[in-house]
Amino acid sequence: MAQDIDKFNVTNIMLRNSSFGFLIFAIIFMVEFFLDGYSSNYAIFSISCLIISIILVRQSVKFATWFYQSIFQTLIAMLAKPEQMPVKFTPKSKRSKQNED
Repeated sequence: MAQDIDKFNVTNIMLRNSSFGFLIFAIIFMVEFFLDGYSSNYAIFSISCLIISIILVRQSVKFATWFYQSIFQTLIAMLAKPEQMPVKFTPKSKRSKQNED
């Protein structure tokens, strides 16, 4: 279970780092755009890298949310008593006896 939860955090960190790399590429291409006489190739590369960076940040936030939600849900499942659960569960043996009546 811990490996499944940790995968969300690993993916979050990986996406943040990739996003930062694409942001640096976007800045470099924008500087080259201004230094190289307003070449349209650098503008296209810069905008593309910026868009990819924004997409990666959004996905990273999603995985971070899943990571913290899964930690919270696991903690609640481990510490909560059946009486504290929002949904009441009845054991199988009691359900089968109720159905027979």
